[in-house]
Amino acid sequence: MEQQSDITYTITHLINDPSLSWKAKGLYVHLLTRPKEWLFSTEDLVLSGKDGSVSTRSGIKELEKAGYIKLDRNRSENGQVTGMELTFLAKSLNAGGAE
Repeated sequence: MEQQSDITYTITHLINDPSLSWKAKGLYVHLLTRPKEWLFSTEDLVLSGKDGSVSTRSGIKELEKAGYIKLDRNRSENGQVTGMELTFLAKSLNAGGAE
């Protein structure tokens, strides 16, 4: 898991972003608390909270779409997902550039 600089700005921006649900905001903060060596796992996230798989996945997709995180999906030769790498982006890619 890779964490880029200026995370304080990103958290402030995220928390005050009215386009994000509270679910996505809380999920982002939870992801920040994971140890550096933690390997991204949706199943692990589901077990860490009360929300089910569908809700957790929708929160992840919301954060990806808003440009706060990037998930690189590793695939086998037959196209099956074998793992994912999570990257925290320094600011939202959809924020319109320079802020």
